[in-house]
Amino acid sequence: EEKSEFMSFASHQVKGPLTNVKVATSMLLAGDFGPLPDQIKEIVKGLYDTAEKAIPMVQNFLDISKLEQSGGMQFDKKPIDIRQVAEEVMSGQKITAEAKGLGLEFSVSPEGNFTVNADPTKIKEVIFNLIDNAIKYTPRGKVEVTLRADGQNKKVLLSVRDSGVGLTADDLVRLFTKFGRGKDAKRVNTHSSGLGLYLARQIVDAHGGRIWAESEGSGSGSVFTVELPTDR
Repeated sequence: EEKSEFMSFASHQVKGPLTNVKVATSMLLAGDFGPLPDQIKEIVKGLYDTAEKAIPMVQNFLDISKLEQSGGMQFDKKPIDIRQVAEEVMSGQKITAEAKGLGLEFSVSPEGNFTVNADPTKIKEVIFNLIDNAIKYTPRGKVEVTLRADGQNKKVLLSVRDSGVGLTADDLVRLFTKFGRGKDAKRVNTHSSGLGLYLARQIVDAHGGRIWAESEGSGSGSVFTVELPTDR
């Protein structure tokens, strides 16, 4: 428990300065303080990218430390429209996808109940992790996010489909365990804590939902799906 408390403290101390770096560099890149010389702009862009990659990893360590402490993660559940939460995540991730030359598409079924009783911050974290992973492990092509309501079973389902490295049968078994990563994923991307999907499962389970992955094998892309109960 002392180790978890230390990790939580250390992560908090790191996250604040990283967030400040991200905000400041984004303002510089947006030209809020005037145009930047190309050479300086490249340096600032590098700082922004580093902070953007590091912040989710630090957040994962924070959440892990909370899970391992006696109280566990705390949830502030309330009725939320999951369409709005997903759109907010998509808006932020479009820049990341475009920087890699990837398409990022979002489609929502026209009818149904999309209200779930959930912690918006934690659900946003789940959706972010799924889309972020899809972008990381897709060298080319696109990432498709779909959201549909299953009125008959009172569920909403969000799926993230990528055209990336794919997953083997062994990968699917260990993917949602702590530090679990796909074999090809380790080769393609080293900037990952291996905690995002583990935390996503803990959060989804705490909301009475399910999360799973599907893939036809290495090189065939993957589909990750989150299923949550609606409020009625």
